[in-house]
Order: sequence, then C-alpha cells, then structure tokens
Amino acid sequence: MALRTASDEHPPFHYWLLSLWRPLAGESEFALRFSSLFFAVLTVALLIRIGSTLCDRRVGLVAGLLLSIAPFHIYWSQEIKMYAMAIFLSLLAVYLFICCFRKPSLRLQTAYVLATLAALHTLYLSFVVLALENAAFILATVLKGRYRWRWREWLLPQCSILLLALPWLYVYYTHSVTFKQAGPFDFGLFLRLYATVLPLGISTRIENYSVLALALLSVGTVGLLLSLRKGERSEKELVLVAGSVLFLFPLLLFALSSVGEAIFHAKVEARYFVILVPLYSLFLSLGIRAFWRCRPILGLLAFFFVLASLGYPLLGYFPERRRSYHLPALASYIAGHATSRAAVLLHSDKDWPVFSYYLDPSLPRYSLPYGLKLTAEEARRRIQPLTAQHDAIWLISTPQAAASDRRGAVSEWLGRDLRLVVARDYGRTKLSLYNRTGRLEPATSSDLVIQNRREVDAGALALLGYDSLPPRVSAREEVHLTSYWRVTSPVSAKYAVRIVMADEEGARYPGPFEDTIEPGEGDLQVGRIIQLQGRLPLAPLIPGRHRVELEVETAERSLAVPLGQISVDEPRLVEDGRWKPAKPSLAVLGDSVQLVGYEVSPDPVRPGGKLRVSLLWRARAEMVANYTVFVQLLDASGKLWLQSDSTPARGSSPTSTWSVDDLVKDEHDFTIPRDATAGVFGVIAGMYDFQTMKRLPVAQGEAAGRDAISLGQVQIDGSASPTRTEAFDLGGYLGELLGTLPMLLRRVIASPQSLPPG
Repeated sequence: MALRTASDEHPPFHYWLLSLWRPLAGESEFALRFSSLFFAVLTVALLIRIGSTLCDRRVGLVAGLLLSIAPFHIYWSQEIKMYAMAIFLSLLAVYLFICCFRKPSLRLQTAYVLATLAALHTLYLSFVVLALENAAFILATVLKGRYRWRWREWLLPQCSILLLALPWLYVYYTHSVTFKQAGPFDFGLFLRLYATVLPLGISTRIENYSVLALALLSVGTVGLLLSLRKGERSEKELVLVAGSVLFLFPLLLFALSSVGEAIFHAKVEARYFVILVPLYSLFLSLGIRAFWRCRPILGLLAFFFVLASLGYPLLGYFPERRRSYHLPALASYIAGHATSRAAVLLHSDKDWPVFSYYLDPSLPRYSLPYGLKLTAEEARRRIQPLTAQHDAIWLISTPQAAASDRRGAVSEWLGRDLRLVVARDYGRTKLSLYNRTGRLEPATSSDLVIQNRREVDAGALALLGYDSLPPRVSAREEVHLTSYWRVTSPVSAKYAVRIVMADEEGARYPGPFEDTIEPGEGDLQVGRIIQLQGRLPLAPLIPGRHRVELEVETAERSLAVPLGQISVDEPRLVEDGRWKPAKPSLAVLGDSVQLVGYEVSPDPVRPGGKLRVSLLWRARAEMVANYTVFVQLLDASGKLWLQSDSTPARGSSPTSTWSVDDLVKDEHDFTIPRDATAGVFGVIAGMYDFQTMKRLPVAQGEAAGRDAISLGQVQIDGSASPTRTEAFDLGGYLGELLGTLPMLLRRVIASPQSLPPG
C-alpha cells in the first residue's frame, strides 16, 4: 500500500487507518463513510475549543456552529477520502502550535510534532500550513521581539518534524512520478474561486455568487482587523497564525500550481482549499463578534446573514445527495450471468473505486484511462487482446466515455470479435455484454445479491425479490427496478412485467413494458433464474407520496405485488419558455425533439474568455431514450476544435423524462484557449445515443438530412487577447462584483444551486 501511494498524489496515512477501520466497523457504505464523519465531528469540537480558549466561549460556539453547516465541510465529511482527516489534523497542528506560542512544554511540543507528521502523511499540502505557521512565528519575533527567548523551543520541534518525515520523503522521491502543469490559470479567477468555495462550497458559475462571497469576506476581515487592534495577547496570537494561514495559503498554492513540471504538483482544484474551512469559520465568528461589540443589533444582523449565506447552498445540496441504487443492481446482474471466461471493462476509469466496491472481485477487471482520446487504432490496440483472452466482455460505459470515444470505437472493436447480447441502462451508466455465443447465460441463485427477498407465486414464474427503491425521487428522474424470478414450470404464456405507481387519490401511473418473457424465448427450462429491469419516467407524476407496485400480466391473469412507497419531490426548476432565445430555429432531430432557438455569446470572444452556447429544446413526443447533447466548434477547414457533451440542462433533465411540449433550456460553456489564433469558427449542435454513439438525424430545417444543426459562426478576436498585466484588474473586478448584485438577488429568489463535487 505504501509503495502504491508513493506514486500517487496523496500519502498513505489515511489508507493505513482505513485498513484498520474496516475490520472493526465492517465494509458497508455507512461504515466506510463514517470514518470521515468521525473526524469531521472532532473538527467541530476542536474548533469550539480553539475559539473558547484563545478568544471567548461565544466565538468558539459560533465558529463551531458555522463549521457544522458549512457546505464544503459537509460534502467532504461524507466522502471516503482523506480530506476530513486532513482538516482535523491540520487544525490540531495549528492549535498546538499556538499553545506552544503561549506556554511551551515538552508535552505540547511532542503533541505538535505528532499532529504535524500525521497531517503531512495524510495530505501533502499540509506542509503549506506548516510553512505558514513558521512564517507567523518569525514575523512575530521580528516585529515584536516577544519570542526571542523561545527560539530553542521553536527549532526543536521543527527539526524533529523534518527528521521524522525524511523516511517517507525518500520513499516518495524514489517511487514518485513527474506531474506536468495542465496550463496557466487566471489569478483573478483563482482568488474568486477561493473566496467563493470556502464559505459556500460552490465551485461552478461562481460569478453568480461574487457579491455574496465579497460580503462574507468583508465580515471576517472587520473582525480580524479589530482583533489585531484591540484583542488580548492570546487572541492576537490566534489571529496572527490563523490569518497568515488563511490569507497566504492560496498564494502559495497558486505559486506551486504554476510550476511547469515537478515531482509534486499542486493542482488548482477546489477540494484542496477544504483544509481551511475551519479557520474561515473562525474568521467569520470574529467578524460577528466585532459587529456585536460595536452594536448588538449589528452583531445579530451579521450572525443571521452569515448563517443564511452558509445554509443557502444546502437547500439544493441535500435533495441531490440521495443514495444511488443503480450500481448494486448492475453488479448483481453481472454476478448472476457472468461465466468463467468473462471480464469487466470500465470505460472510463474515473470512478473505478466505486465500481470496484460493488463488482465481484473474482472477475478480471480492465479499464480505459479517463481523458484518453481513443482513436480507432488505439481502441484496436487495447480491445483486441481482451477479446482474444476472454469469451465475454461486460462493458460498463460511464458518462465520461463520450468525451474520449466520440465515434464509439470501443463498441465497434468489441463487436468485431464478439456479439452484442445485452444493452441496459442503470441511471447514467450503460451496461453491455459482448460474447461469442450470442446468448445470455442463465443466472444461478447462488450468484445473485438480492437486496429485498420476497417470494411470490406468479404461475410459471416465482418472484424471488427485487432491488431497493430510493425513498425519495424528483419528478424529473426515473424509477428503475430490477426484479428476480425463477422458472417453476414450463412457460406457456407471455409475461409482461412493469412498475406501477399510484398516488394518494388512487390515480395510477404505469411504466412501459420494459421486459417480457415469451414461450420459446431463450433458455426457459425449469429452475432458471431471470432478472428483469423495469423503468418508469416520472415527468407526468404529481409530486407527493406514491405506492409502488410490481405488476405481472399474462393473457389469463394479472398480479400486483406491493413494494412500498416513494416520495416524489417537486421537480427542480429548469429554465423554460420564459427565456426567449435571440435566434429562432425550426430544426427537428429525429421525430421527437425540436430546437426552438439558440444564442451564442459573446460574439466576438477573446482568447482566454468564456463562450456560452444556449439552446432551447422542445419535446415533440414522449421520449424513452436518453440522448446526449453535443455542441462543437469547428475551424475554417471543418476540423473539430472544441466540444461539449452532456445530458440536457447540465445533467438535470434527461430526455427520457421529457413530456410533450416540455421546453428545456440547455447551456454549454467553453473556455477559449489563450493561444487561440484569430478567425471565424463554425458552431454546430445535435444529439446522439450514448449507447450506440449514433446521432439523431436532422429531419426538418436547413440542415435536413445531416446529423448536426448549424448555429452559425463565432469570431475569435486575436487582437483582444489579454496580456499578463491585465490578467487581474482589481478595480474592474470590484465593478463586476457590484454589477452582479441584481443577478444574485434573482438567483436567490428563484432557486438555490446545488453543491457541486468540487
């Protein structure tokens, strides 16, 4: 484990601790995630102690309250990652360092050394916190001369940390790989990301929250300045160390991320800011106290403003953090039908640990790297050895597969040597089986993992059980259900299985017949196990509580098996016909989707700037398939230059949930490369089936007969390329912040944005 992490981006301490945690707590999802929650709760308690000890009890309690509702902290407290542990250890090291400031002792110094070493072996960026602690000590010594007699007490722990960290540094240096910088990052955008993600946990479309982020920053800054001016000595020590870490950390992180090539490379990613969330909560608490000391009414207003600001993103966060029931069903299907010479191929491997948790470990597993651009030759080189070695390949296609395999080269090469037998949807994940026989091997009950076992006699078939249903869904989602059956006698009639939901008033909403069993179809000998998958789009449902039934229908009888209840929430607001696109369109894709209009702005656009393509779709008919929207920018020769692929409305509105005449606004953003040359680029858009990679043809409009809709052209103005000196204009930035205030108010009134994964 240590050698594997030595070539990774993170050190091994979290993984060592997790290996000890698993035998004690078990391997359930709750048990594994609880390891992060454990450290998150300790962090809240530690922050209360820091604020109470070094300032006063009210500061500590308010800081703990703010941390407990901080969206960024909540998110990473639920992930099986090292970040919650790194937050606690880094904060503990800062606290012990401040205690050593006040009254050094061997016991405190030993605890400080151990906490710092643990943090360094959990997250490499913890060394930035260590560096800033030392900078704060040196600054206080030079400016005040207060700690000159403690240089010995300061040098001893620092040398101890260095000596004890050397063994792992040597292992890391001898086994690490070199990381390259992806490209320059705009410093102004970096600062705005930092100021927004720490309090709000929002890392996308941060321009909508600039005024709110600036207001929160102002509240904390007032408290910091007043504490430095009027606070007690211990309080000034806290503010000096915490403020140095909080304000200088992003500068050092940006400097590290600007290194072209290095053994350790600090990426500009929002999650690396998370270890500063407790200090930011303390920062805000000091600001609230400063306003309270000025006037109690101002303190109350500041408190409720900060509380509402931090709680606002949670309104959209928790409804989206529902447990997915698709992956257990997918893994159970593979386990029930896998043969001895079968293998699993994940395309792509971005979320491989999640799939590994559910998949049968005895099956050979392969993956295609995330971000790898698959040409036909590259796909052949990777696929042919697999088809030569295995008789069956289970292909798991994640949403990221479309970006690297736009032409479906993986499916094409699998289909050359093997035959496609199964194609199923599990949410946004697609499962396909390719084998030599062209048939699905019958499942055995010993291989099945049935989440809810329930035996019901249905004639020639007997229900064995079904996979769990989510307790809550949105009215624009789908209910998927995998049920398990055993053939108990010869099948002489057609069986149709579907999901039925009924509201409190008795209105029934049946799903389409997704699975049927017919006499003479496949291998239906007595004793065979069958897995059926039903799907029910929820777009027409009225929100509320609904009974869920599994309906089995034959020519002679009908049987309804109650499965429980589901709460259907109000659908998330998708901007619709109230938005009037600048350019109307009559283009129709297939026979089910019309492009009502579109906008491409700004035009012209500068290198390094943002280009947004906004589309307004209308459903002309009920849709069963989930299509992916693509938007492409083509150069003068027609060659692909930039591309965006996603489910409509940034993933929130799959086409299978659309009802007739639904209007869905769909936005795609592009960042124009800074080295882009001036010129005119064409813009096209369309839809394709994620499973087959086939595009929907244009049935009506100017592009009839083609596979994409032309959206005109956009001008790249090379002369307007920003120079290094104008990368960050403070005056212009403040003007932009004030200018976004009306937009912010409209957003707050409309609906909260859900927390992105950072």
